[in-house]
Amino acid sequence: MALIALVVLAMPWAGWWEQASVPTAMAETVDEEIVYLDVWGRIKVHDPHVAPGKEAVVWQSPDNGWSAVATGDFNGDGDDEIVAIKGNTVQVFDPVIQAGQAEVVFQRSAAPYFWELVATGDIDADGRDEIILTRSDNSGGIREHLVVWDGGANGTNWTKIRDNSYGWPWDDIALGDVNGDGRDDIAMIRYWESQHDRRLTILNPVNWTTLHDQSYNFPWLDVAIGNTDQTSGDDREEIVLTREGVVDVLDSYLVMRWVSWSSSLQDVHGEKFYPYFTDIALGDVNNSGDMEVFLLRDPKTDNGIAFIMRNYGTDAVPTFERRIGRDWKAVVAGDVDGDGRAEAVLLSASKIRIYVSPEIDNSYLHVAGSYRTTGRSPIALGNLDGEGIAAEPRLGVSPTSFTVQLVGGEKTNRYVNITNTGAGGPFAWTATVTAGASWLSVSPTLGSTPAQIVLQIDTAGLAPGTYVGRVRVTASGIPGSPQDVVVTLKVEPPPFGVQPDEILFTVLQGQPYTPPQIQVTGSGVDWVAGVIPAGSWNALAAAAEASGQLERIAGGWRAGEGADAVTVSDVSWVTLNPSEGTAPSTIYVTIDQTQIEPGVHRATIVVDGGPTVSPRFHGVDMTVLLAQHQLFLPMAFGSNE
Repeated sequence: MALIALVVLAMPWAGWWEQASVPTAMAETVDEEIVYLDVWGRIKVHDPHVAPGKEAVVWQSPDNGWSAVATGDFNGDGDDEIVAIKGNTVQVFDPVIQAGQAEVVFQRSAAPYFWELVATGDIDADGRDEIILTRSDNSGGIREHLVVWDGGANGTNWTKIRDNSYGWPWDDIALGDVNGDGRDDIAMIRYWESQHDRRLTILNPVNWTTLHDQSYNFPWLDVAIGNTDQTSGDDREEIVLTREGVVDVLDSYLVMRWVSWSSSLQDVHGEKFYPYFTDIALGDVNNSGDMEVFLLRDPKTDNGIAFIMRNYGTDAVPTFERRIGRDWKAVVAGDVDGDGRAEAVLLSASKIRIYVSPEIDNSYLHVAGSYRTTGRSPIALGNLDGEGIAAEPRLGVSPTSFTVQLVGGEKTNRYVNITNTGAGGPFAWTATVTAGASWLSVSPTLGSTPAQIVLQIDTAGLAPGTYVGRVRVTASGIPGSPQDVVVTLKVEPPPFGVQPDEILFTVLQGQPYTPPQIQVTGSGVDWVAGVIPAGSWNALAAAAEASGQLERIAGGWRAGEGADAVTVSDVSWVTLNPSEGTAPSTIYVTIDQTQIEPGVHRATIVVDGGPTVSPRFHGVDMTVLLAQHQLFLPMAFGSNE
């Protein structure tokens, strides 16, 4: 990873951290952001420390499923990019594009194989990091490839500069300058159990020779490279390792140094630890020029020591051994608060913990969440914004989506806030309906921040179904503009019913009678009704279904059009009062005795609620007996009898 430049800025901590104890005052320098994977594998960024006049880095990947992340400056513009792997895909993301720079773009597939490890480092001393990957294989005796990519001058012209094949997968990769030539070397560890191969290999990318390649007696757990010892006139960085299987007899934690005259590594430091430490991070906690070593493990007991720091410089730091439980899975180190000194950042499934001043005390800050903790690198640090993003006005629109469910004929309002979420004062904006204008409107259509607009939703004339509308808020020349407010409208049919569905009554010829009633239920449904001969509804309904058309015409009903149209005339001896209206309503049914002979007569009353209700049509079967004399016998009506 590229060196971090210094600037004169006073950087306060962002306010969203849960504070366990108060950190000490901070100096003025550039900081690193925290890059992590949420529980779904989506890459996200926390920027806990933002200087006055600067903006926080707010970014997340457009998709999820990522399994490992690393950071590096692939175009030499002074800020880091993110490289991530998932399955057979590796991709670079450039959250902050510096002025005058092109976006770093890189994506490659390993299909039908899979990417397994990802790391970064400047292996050619050109001021730009390269991407180091391993991928699976299963061809012949090859099980793994080490692949190195170089992004060229601006991180857009990528070249594969190395592809080594191996007979067994590597478990971890670390980069650092172990031979003091100013270039990062590549260290790899693996455990090939069937071959009793517990190998540590260090490659020199200058000519791809091997600086060290040896199988040891016990399996390695983790490897890191950094300047843990300030040795006068020696630019070599130390190799820090942990291993298992030694119980408490041999050192499980080792610091070693490469020597040019020996195939073996020189032992520098070592300690016996059991349980074994499984994760290593290096960082200069007091800006003394050498890096301290952080070690993390599962202590196997709730009160065991899980996290320690070791210092091998001439500077003094307090003893740092923490009993923090068994939940912590990974540790990284870097300057996340801009004080010029490294902090330790720990990861668990539910928290990120930052030890803000390990050179002084045990104070820390928490951020709660749901995090992915599996894999070699679920968390990384990187300076994603260089010297920071200058604060400027920014369009804020909230909320940006609504789902509204209404009954046909109803209307409602929703409210949207338009604000300046960045720096500076008010700015002008406009709001325009870009979709759904037949049922969606906005008021006011222009103004200045802060403001609230009203989205007016009216379902009049809409058939039941789902509609999507959009309102676009635009602020000319303002970052974050334009933004769309998406309205999803679900129109349900209004309640509409007709009772009863059958009328049976007797009329004595020439005598008064009580007209039967039909109740039309619902709210605000406009309806129209008519009477057709019994038995004619089936033909009319079939034509209406085939054509999608049915209308009330003078003296009857018509379905379809042209030669295929079916027309049914009204029954003249039945009168509906009223024959149209708005629910709820009562329809009174009367007959004209002068138009029918004594006997049994049938008809069908059709009530049409219009296209916004479902079902649209209701039928009432009517049977009337016009009698000449009063009868005292029970009536029974039936078809064809």
